[in-house]
Amino acid sequence: MSSFERKTGTERCTSWCQRHCDCQRADPVGSSQTRIDQGQHEPVNSDAREMGKETERNASKALQGKKARASDLVVQNRRRAQRAKGTEQSDARVVAELKQGLQEEKAKVSKMEEASQRQKQEAKGLEARLSQCLREKTEAFSRKETELNQRLREEREASRRKEKELNQRLEASRRKETELSQRLREEREASRRKEKGLEAKVTEQSKLNQRLQEETEASRRRERELNQRLREETEASRRKETELSQRLREEQEASRRKERESKRVIAELELRLREKTVKLSNIEASWRNSRKGESSEWLEAKVTELEAKLSGKEDDARRWEQKNRDLSETNQKQRDEINQLEARLFCEF
Repeated sequence: MSSFERKTGTERCTSWCQRHCDCQRADPVGSSQTRIDQGQHEPVNSDAREMGKETERNASKALQGKKARASDLVVQNRRRAQRAKGTEQSDARVVAELKQGLQEEKAKVSKMEEASQRQKQEAKGLEARLSQCLREKTEAFSRKETELNQRLREEREASRRKEKELNQRLEASRRKETELSQRLREEREASRRKEKGLEAKVTEQSKLNQRLQEETEASRRRERELNQRLREETEASRRKETELSQRLREEQEASRRKERESKRVIAELELRLREKTVKLSNIEASWRNSRKGESSEWLEAKVTELEAKLSGKEDDARRWEQKNRDLSETNQKQRDEINQLEARLFCEF
């Protein structure tokens, strides 16, 4: 099973795929958010693919080494069978039992190879699915962000238009005030020339001034209300953007935790595989140390020891199969969690 490196440069990489990918390649959340603000939205999968290929090559080399050791065991058994010709019947039975044990060991190696191939296929399928989910979620979030930015621009444009209208009204009010002031001066000049009707003109001018003040005050109140509404709408938009950013950081953190757990499980499996390889090497070394002319009692003792080791190998193989089943169940649970998170994100966006 191949492991996966963390990926950077992705706008949205939520917890459904964080077992095998991440938008932070050793970067804190803040610098990833800076990349998001700058519009970098290309997923980087080359490191993960290269790591998977290298793991597959290592597994292939290990299996080839096992096959070579199995072939050496076959050759050694054939030589021993030739040396054992003409000896006692018990020696022939010992050689037959050794051949049977070698066949069983080869069958176990084949089973382990098949299990490794299945794990590789499952890892490749999971990697492809996670990459597809990452692309889809990134595109969905990009569309959502574009819509929010467009809405914010429209609201700002509407606010500018309202502000422009208010300024125009204020300018008209000022022009009207200037005109009224000019008219007042003219009327005062006329009142100096004409003393008759002065009181009536003064009263009329007072009414005009009162009306001007009322209109000016009403215009100012409307302007304050519009400015207050603009501030409230801007604050609501900022709060919404902050909530979305916080949710993204929380989902990325959960994804990184799942990825670390997955890497730990893969490392344990690789360690078990290396232990199996060392045990096979010990068996091969014990066969090389055997010499011509050994007594039948020594051969019987070696056969007994080999049978005990083979029994231990069978126990290890059963534990290995149980570990693989547990890992498959864990992978299924994680896939279910990814599907649930994907559905929840679709509902939110």
